[in-house]
Amino acid sequence: MGAEKLRKFLKDSAKISLYRAGYYHARTRLGQRENRLLILMYHNLAASDRIPSGGLIDEDTPTPSQLEAHLRELTVHHRVVALSEAVQEIRNGGLTEDSVAITFDDGNESVYTVAFPLLVKYGVPATLFVVPGWIEKSRVSWWQLLCEMVQRSALPSSAPAGTARVLGATAPPLPAASPNGFQARRQFVLGVEKLFREMQNEERLERLTLMQDVLFPEGNFIPMTSRVLSWGQIEEMSANRIDIESHTQSHIHIGTADLDLVDSEIFISKKAIERRTGRTVSGFAYPFGENLPAYRAMEPLLRKHGFAYACNACLGNNSSSSNLFSLFRCTLPLTTSSALINRDLRVLFHGESPGGHAPLPARREFAKAET
Repeated sequence: MGAEKLRKFLKDSAKISLYRAGYYHARTRLGQRENRLLILMYHNLAASDRIPSGGLIDEDTPTPSQLEAHLRELTVHHRVVALSEAVQEIRNGGLTEDSVAITFDDGNESVYTVAFPLLVKYGVPATLFVVPGWIEKSRVSWWQLLCEMVQRSALPSSAPAGTARVLGATAPPLPAASPNGFQARRQFVLGVEKLFREMQNEERLERLTLMQDVLFPEGNFIPMTSRVLSWGQIEEMSANRIDIESHTQSHIHIGTADLDLVDSEIFISKKAIERRTGRTVSGFAYPFGENLPAYRAMEPLLRKHGFAYACNACLGNNSSSSNLFSLFRCTLPLTTSSALINRDLRVLFHGESPGGHAPLPARREFAKAET
């Protein structure tokens, strides 16, 4: 067992022991508070429980068993509602009880192949924020494609120099191929992500294509796990308790984009989804999700186009006094342990909400909110 895995094992063991000893139960019984809404955020899901040696580059990808464990614990111990229903309760005077809503961003095909059957099995609703432009062009998330490329590349000897040439002087170092280089690959992906976030869509796609040529010089890369949903799959889910909402038309970076472009992206995406599902689009998720000041300027645009709420990607819970156009989200640990899942749920429900309070414990996938 490697040092990192050993540290995680010891940390998880301590959490389980405290949970079983009743520490979190006693801690969360103290004091009064408003009812809370947890909005769980997922993106992609692993196709099976078998994962590559060392793990996945995209370490926030649940396996089918892990997602099922989440749903099992949620349905046994908590009230799971559609996000639109929770928002309506807040508008009508307040949450009637602690609630959980499930969301998926981007529109990866794994939502249909992995998550949808489990959602049906456990009888729970969910919300899917899609990017119509990606669906129409069968274009997968650049993040998922980047992860898969770096995960699968044999890292030819020319790759480090090639990636530096493609990404520029500020590029993170790409390690040479080695049996113990998995963590270095993951750090490389996180470094590239920071660079890509600030680029416009077309520039990002151009750089990604060049990266593919560097990592797979023989031209033998065919995406295996990264697929985008089809409209047919979306329409089927829409008819079965999955709300289909907007994530912009092309996943632009709202924090740096012109307001006229943002307005167009919001309007076009809403109309495209409504045309295919026959249902009103009233929910929105901000791409990238961490630039809170920029999102405050988006609220008038969203209201103009008939949206009722919007989600960011910053860690926290929500209450009846939350800003409905900047709802916080969270994740659960990637485990099948009921003790670890329920321990985190207690901490998330009872932890202080962001916005002048102490932040909840953050995981890697939640960028620090810009203030």
